Amino acid sequence: MHHTQLSLRTWFIAMYLDAESKRGISAVELARKIGVRYTTAWYVLRRLRSAMSQREEQYLLNGEVDVDDMFVGGVSPGRPGRSTHKIPCLIAVSLDKHSCPKYMRVTPVDGWDQLEVTKRVLDMVDVNATLKTDGMGGFNDLSETGYTHIRTISAHLGEDEYFSPVLHTQIANLKAQIQGTYHRRPSKRHIASYLDEHCFLFNRRHIQVGIMDRLLNACALSVPIRVAEHA
Repeated sequence: MHHTQLSLRTWFIAMYLDAESKRGISAVELARKIGVRYTTAWYVLRRLRSAMSQREEQYLLNGEVDVDDMFVGGVSPGRPGRSTHKIPCLIAVSLDKHSCPKYMRVTPVDGWDQLEVTKRVLDMVDVNATLKTDGMGGFNDLSETGYTHIRTISAHLGEDEYFSPVLHTQIANLKAQIQGTYHRRPSKRHIASYLDEHCFLFNRRHIQVGIMDRLLNACALSVPIRVAEHA
């Protein structure tokens, strides 16, 4: 907020609108609601999402964690499976004792080789966690890294079965959120910030003090966006 021409009141209203929306808010909608240009709204949201991203990076999922691959980016005609032009991502969801979702992390990946997948999982999940995945080859090295790894081969399941119904639901919700809020395919450059925004809001959905307070705290403790992007 330092050295910007926006008033603190405008910043706080933008924080509230972003934090209290279950799906986040687009720059077009924010610009309309706070009476600024699109470029100004994008400037504000870019910095709010950076603060959210920095906050999410401080936490690792633990306990029982389901992990799966997913793609973000709408329909890609004629390119089925992992040859799609969509952005490949890994999603991890920790579960409580009732197998209900507790916390979520999602990150884009550069491919599905074992080295890349293991690196990204280590960035999201504590090494002492118990991981449940499907049989994708990229997950093969997880047990050697120290995780307790439980694999479910999809071919062994029924037609309508899924190795993790919780993950299946969260993937569907995440895709609907991105498509419903931004109405276009997200760029690879900015997809990580959209994913972190979704996780920030999801992971604080049950707090008593309100997500606005948590977002304000995240902004106060974050480093400037230029420093964060080059760290």
